[in-house]
Amino acid sequence: MLKKSLIALLLTTGMAMSAFAADIVVRVNPPRAQRENRGRAPQRGYVYQPGYQNWDGNRHNWVGGHWEAPPRRGARWDAHRWQRRGNTWVLVEGRWR
Repeated sequence: MLKKSLIALLLTTGMAMSAFAADIVVRVNPPRAQRENRGRAPQRGYVYQPGYQNWDGNRHNWVGGHWEAPPRRGARWDAHRWQRRGNTWVLVEGRWR
C-alpha cells in the first residue's frame, strides 16, 4: 500500500513540475491587446476566444481571436492573460471552465 502511495505521489509531483516548467515567464511587459473585429458567430452557442499577446522566445506576437464551440453545455472560457509576478510576467493560458 505504501509503495502505491509513493508512486502516486511521485507521478503527481512529476506532473506538477512539468506543468510548472511549461509556464512562459518573461521580463518584458506585454503590449496592450489589439482591437479585434469578432464578426458573427458561425453557429449558435459558439464562444469567442479573444486574441492575446504570445511570447515566441524573443518578443511578443499577437495571436488573433476566434470562435469555438464549447466542449460541454454551460462551459465558460477564461481568456489568456499575462499576470505580473514580482519583476516578471507569466502567461496564464486560457481554458474552459
